[in-house]
Amino acid sequence: MPSKLVVHGDSSLNAEPYSIKVSGAAVSQESGQQDSGSPQGVISGQIGSWTDTYSITGDIVSMNVPGPARVTVDGEQVSSQSQGGFSVPNGGNTGGDGVDTRVLMASGVLLALAAWVLLR
Repeated sequence: MPSKLVVHGDSSLNAEPYSIKVSGAAVSQESGQQDSGSPQGVISGQIGSWTDTYSITGDIVSMNVPGPARVTVDGEQVSSQSQGGFSVPNGGNTGGDGVDTRVLMASGVLLALAAWVLLR
């Protein structure tokens, strides 16, 4: 299911450029907006005292957003981590590398179960 990514501007910004790359697709939710989204997951535009909204799939891979602007995904603020990845506090399930840890854990459980059945 797509997530809602919002770039929140600030009154101190005057149409500053930004770019965000996601591991899936990105589609602008603004009518008549010149900012872009793409099936390749590249978002670029300019932000001032307004907000820009996108529908995204996947995780944030990279982000270049001017100082006072902030980014939220499904209402949770996105913060940069020291490893260079991005996290959504209490949301998302990635370790900053775009891999859903729920899938990894489920795969590990299935492999362990398959090995147990084969070795019985």
